[in-house]
Amino acid sequence: MYRYFRFVFEDLPILSRSLVFEDLNKFVAEASTGLLAGIYALALPFTPWDEKLCLDSAYFKPDVTDLWQVSYTCLQKELHFPRLSTIQIFLLLLNHTPFDVVVVENPFVWSLAASMLAMAQSLGLNVNSTGWKLPAWEVRLRRRLWWAVYVEYTWRAVTHGRSSMISDDDWDVSSLTSADFTLDPTAIIPESIRDQSLEYFIRLCSLTEITSGICRQFFSLRAASRPQILDSLLEQARGPRQQLLKWLEDLPESLALRPEPSDSDADDSVKSHRSLYVAYYTTHILVLRALLRPIIDSNTQLNHVQSSVETVLQACRGLIQTVIKFIRGLDARHQSAFWPAYTRNCLAYPGLFCYMLCLQKRQPDMTAYDQNLLATWRKTLRTRMQSWPFLRFAIVKVDAIYWKKLYQDKN
Repeated sequence: MYRYFRFVFEDLPILSRSLVFEDLNKFVAEASTGLLAGIYALALPFTPWDEKLCLDSAYFKPDVTDLWQVSYTCLQKELHFPRLSTIQIFLLLLNHTPFDVVVVENPFVWSLAASMLAMAQSLGLNVNSTGWKLPAWEVRLRRRLWWAVYVEYTWRAVTHGRSSMISDDDWDVSSLTSADFTLDPTAIIPESIRDQSLEYFIRLCSLTEITSGICRQFFSLRAASRPQILDSLLEQARGPRQQLLKWLEDLPESLALRPEPSDSDADDSVKSHRSLYVAYYTTHILVLRALLRPIIDSNTQLNHVQSSVETVLQACRGLIQTVIKFIRGLDARHQSAFWPAYTRNCLAYPGLFCYMLCLQKRQPDMTAYDQNLLATWRKTLRTRMQSWPFLRFAIVKVDAIYWKKLYQDKN
């Protein structure tokens, strides 16, 4: 339990610290078996940071597959009489990364996310519970659970190429604030857990709202089937791009990307906030992908907006360079952190986006440059893949482009 709160809770705040630490032994004794199995499974990679478990796990480590199986089996039993723990199990299961990280997620994952959304609505999590006659900790937990469902479901919709089934008219839970992470004074909570940052999840929620709007605006079936007119797309993209810029500017200092200190001052603790930037870059890529559609379409006449074409292409190249620099800046402290399962798919977006850029014929003199960008991205992934298997899915997507000889490998 301590490892979950220390390494996973900031990304997935789906438990009540006030409830758990009011009487930890009682919570473990009374909690859903499926919930405990999911918690233990997600926390298992972090046993080396536990003074006791570091030795126990060296000689005997539970089979994580068995833990996930227990969690899933218990979920099936709870579906008929759902509780808040049912939603918690859904969220834990959706963050289970397959043993073979190269494997593409099957339709089951999307159906699991959709089932989670339906169950959350059945439990009324989409309704603002402020003012309800419930314990304060439960009101806070219900609000966090809805936003966790919203975040998880929205990013699954993005990575699976599906339209969201969440309508803005069907929920009224206000944005999370620091008050939603308040701790009851009766709970005896370790200082390392009490002082955890709450900003990560709050900022992820606001970013996900922007992402959801972009997907509805540019990637719904109806939006994608309309004529792709660059002038119109640029006008539509102005709002989301301004929102993304403001979101980035408003990030607190604790989440900002800063130059790393010298080795003598280095902090070797696990850094768990970089997945937020992966989500940010993915959202930015979505906007520019929409703008690239008419540019790579040879049947679209764009001579009258040549300056806009050049601006979009330059923005695409600049974003890819930024992402490459970002990945190069990730070291063992970041790689050792908990990464939400959907970020595995998000890390494949830059390579596919770069390939899309290589298809443009509006600037023939930049073709070699664009191809070199993709080759650089491939090398960046290859260099880090052995130490960080989480990147294997992204590199396979790029390798497939070369394997199919869709254009020449210049290594």
